[in-house]
Amino acid sequence: MSKYPQNGTDEFILGDKYEQNITKTLGIVWNTNNDSLLYNIKSPEIEAITKRRMLSQIAAIFDPLGMISPIIIRAKLLMQEIWKSGQDWDVTLPEEIRKEWAKLTQELPTLREICIPRWIQHKKGSKMEIHAFCDASLKAYGAVVYSKTIDDSGQIHVSLLVSKSKVAPIKNKKTLPKLELCGAVLLAKLVHRTIKALDIQEIPVHAYSDSTITLAWINADAARLPAFVDNKVREIKQLIGKVKWYHVRSENNPADLITRGITASKLISHKLWWNGPDQLSQNPTNIQEMIQSSTSANALDTSKSINSLTTTTIEENPCIQDTLDILLQKFESWEKTIRVTAYCLRFSNKCQKQHNATVFLSRDELQKATLILLRKIQYNEYSSEFKDLSNDRPLSKKSSILSLNPFLDNQQLMRVGRRTSAKFSAKIRREASYHYTQ
Repeated sequence: MSKYPQNGTDEFILGDKYEQNITKTLGIVWNTNNDSLLYNIKSPEIEAITKRRMLSQIAAIFDPLGMISPIIIRAKLLMQEIWKSGQDWDVTLPEEIRKEWAKLTQELPTLREICIPRWIQHKKGSKMEIHAFCDASLKAYGAVVYSKTIDDSGQIHVSLLVSKSKVAPIKNKKTLPKLELCGAVLLAKLVHRTIKALDIQEIPVHAYSDSTITLAWINADAARLPAFVDNKVREIKQLIGKVKWYHVRSENNPADLITRGITASKLISHKLWWNGPDQLSQNPTNIQEMIQSSTSANALDTSKSINSLTTTTIEENPCIQDTLDILLQKFESWEKTIRVTAYCLRFSNKCQKQHNATVFLSRDELQKATLILLRKIQYNEYSSEFKDLSNDRPLSKKSSILSLNPFLDNQQLMRVGRRTSAKFSAKIRREASYHYTQ
């Protein structure tokens, strides 16, 4: 690295403290004075925005290590929306998309305040661990890798090494558990490349996911799994076969930021993103505080998960979310989905000796299953609104359903306080993730 500054020094607009000792190396801005990496991103022009110009501007944001993945994923998702709408390459984009893009680009210069230490504090004699996290939503999935270094004096240094984000496919749509599994594969690839790049022997590696189904698949016998899952699990084991996996709490999962995006101003000072969960800074790492519980191939109790939805809210139990997602994506018929869910509930109640068996499903059983499924779909489509209403908070001004005055009824279903126009109803159906609502 000592000869890189000789390759040429450019001028950058980065503020007074970065005016000197600035070098552009391999597309990255490097401050040789304090050995840190910087971003020099300018606001692109927003006039006459077309699909071609937007794609060019997104590609101009050089982030090979994924340090700003929670920002990049917002641009990727916006670009995906343009592809879905079928816009031509050189036609001015609709006003709604232009406004969203203008808002995103106006935040980009804020990233100049980010200063990332290049050295991860590892030297001969110090101990190192790798901690990797993955997550997924119906729109995107991603993974992030951290190094934890303990020097001779016991000082702990946690550094963000690399991350990567991907949008969920448009044509070959996958269920949420399968997207979570894709996130785990992405994690395995990042960890494999990281270990190879570090060239350090026998680094302890810890992998984390907040999906119980994904963890059960990874720990299960591959021969018993469907073809898609089997191939992905085999790939994970081939890349990082001996790594131990943990079920992390959602609030301790930094990869969650990749799947939903975040503003540039919040990312700059987001401790969870830059340093991982607080437990990583402890010696030894307090994994038990980060994880939900140990998960094995036998830990997934589907019937118990579905039944607990009657007393536990959807957002509080990731296992419930995964189980219902499988049911919602498995069947084309809404009626069949309701009946299968009702039979799962009946089986659960029967195991607990809380049900008197009858030949046919009762009206109450069908209504209960319908309520659970509707609540799950609403939570998936409008999770932020659902959480705000549940906690008696006003909806965000960015909410697409703010004008409808939504509220939760006594069954925790989201209702609207006014009529919807045909145009607005069509927009909701077009943006829906489930074929039932399309």
